[in-house]
Amino acid sequence: MNHRLHAGNAEQALTALVQSDMAALGQDTNTFAYFVSFEFEVFDSFGRFLAFINRNQPAPTDPGPRPLTYNARMLESGAALPYFIWPNVDPFRKARSLLDAVISPGEANKLAESTPAFKQARDFARKARVNGDGVFVPANPLRFEAFEVRYLGRREQPNRAIIDLSRSDNVILRPQSYFRIPNPEDRLFIPLPFVPLFVARGWRLEGWA
Repeated sequence: MNHRLHAGNAEQALTALVQSDMAALGQDTNTFAYFVSFEFEVFDSFGRFLAFINRNQPAPTDPGPRPLTYNARMLESGAALPYFIWPNVDPFRKARSLLDAVISPGEANKLAESTPAFKQARDFARKARVNGDGVFVPANPLRFEAFEVRYLGRREQPNRAIIDLSRSDNVILRPQSYFRIPNPEDRLFIPLPFVPLFVARGWRLEGWA
């Protein structure tokens, strides 16, 4: 029930953002369209698009600067939680190759703080958490994150390694240790097939069998 409550709130928040954009552009459901920027991985394991989404804003109907993506605006309001998966976020998705996208040991925090879009997303989530907005509301905060519900429902263990973006070390935690990084904005998830690339760069696996 807790998860359903917050899911419903998130749906309402996103609907309100879309309706506000329609009004700003003077459009309706027949003319409104989305601008979609795909990530490195186009689909997730359920066949859903992985993308950054915003309103499509043709120049002739330009009412001003295009707002932040829906992804960012949902984070800003606390209606959603960040789930950063390498290499699907900036600056990694802009790298020329996967090898170029691998973070050097000790550089995770510096990179997260020096990349504008990455820093902004983390700051939005941190501010919502500190202020008790959205899923962080003190009276009834979100008890399980979406990825936790999926693992519990499928009776499976987590399957992405994790790097702590708040630290400047060379440690990659095993998937089951994600809870050691308490704040969602500090987690960078690494799909297991890519972990050897990080190890070859000098990262150290901690707590792995």
